[in-house]
Amino acid sequence: MEELLSVLVDIRNSIDNLNSNIIELKDSVKELRGDGLYNSITDVCDKLDTLNSIDSHLFSIDMNTNNL
Repeated sequence: MEELLSVLVDIRNSIDNLNSNIIELKDSVKELRGDGLYNSITDVCDKLDTLNSIDSHLFSIDMNTNNL
């Protein structure tokens, strides 16, 4: 049981790290919008939003698992 808990904590930490990196990347991409790359940057931002949504779902699953 402790090993499972340890793995779940590692997963949660990885998800948190991924989420932080996504937010930083999204902020960096937003800064590039003014450089004439709006259409491709918008596409990237949409994909980042989707990835962030997936990350949120994974985090929710992890939190629900920790409560077991």
